[in-house]
This record gives sequence, structure tokens and C-alpha cells, in this order.
Amino acid sequence: MEKFRVTVFVSWKKVCVDPQKDVILKALQRLNANISGLRISKRFALEIEADDEAGARSAAEEVSDKLLANFNIEEYEITGVEEVKLPAVVA
Repeated sequence: MEKFRVTVFVSWKKVCVDPQKDVILKALQRLNANISGLRISKRFALEIEADDEAGARSAAEEVSDKLLANFNIEEYEITGVEEVKLPAVVA
């Protein structure tokens, strides 16, 4: 088995009202920032042991579906699946 780093972003579904986003967006506008849109996400950095990249992605999907995201109001995106290379041991 290999070790993979997988990044999962969880955010509100676009059809849901995000009160935190609204407050931050209004504060940015009061600062005269030229920002018209904002999306807030939670980032999870997972280390997963799997046979291959597809297995690591599948494991990340399973934990995202079951635990990380509330499917009623949130959606998730899996990015950055990469194998962790261990340093070579010098004898």
C-alpha cells in the first residue's frame, strides 16, 4: 500500500443561504474592496493508505459522503490527490 495526500473542500451548496458569507462580503464592501462574490470552504487534508490513486480518491469520497459533508446543505470537491514519497534510507 502507498500513502496519498488528498485535499477535500467542503462548502455550502449554492442554493443554501450562507450567513457567514453575507457578513464577510458586506464587510469587504465597506472596506471598498472590489469583491462582488465570495465562497467560504472548509479544507480537509487527509493522508490515506491505498493501493493506487483511484483507491485513495474512493476512500476520500466515502469519508466525505459519510462524515465531512452534510449532504443536505453542503457539497464537497476532492482535489490534489498525490502520492507521498518517503525519503530513501541510506545504509
